[in-house]
Amino acid sequence: MHNVYLANNVLIGKNCHIHGNSIVGHDCHVDNNVTIGAGVFIGGHSRIGSGAVVHPNSVILKNTIIGKNCSVGSGSVVFQNLPDNMSVFGVPAKRII
Repeated sequence: MHNVYLANNVLIGKNCHIHGNSIVGHDCHVDNNVTIGAGVFIGGHSRIGSGAVVHPNSVILKNTIIGKNCSVGSGSVVFQNLPDNMSVFGVPAKRII
């Protein structure tokens, strides 16, 4: 982890990869086997489910839950909770069919 900022009370699970220039806000929980790409911002009180991938330059706004095995496309902005196994992309992030 190079140039990664983890705020207070952040929990990171096992086998997680957080790439450079990313910010994880206060009171966040990142479950096991999560990949967070470069330049990602995760707002406070958010949760990233196990096996999720947040691609580079994405924004997860505060109080958002990303379900297990979700994929957030590069440059996306997520402001709503995502159920398990969903892929989203865009601004705002929408489900990929």
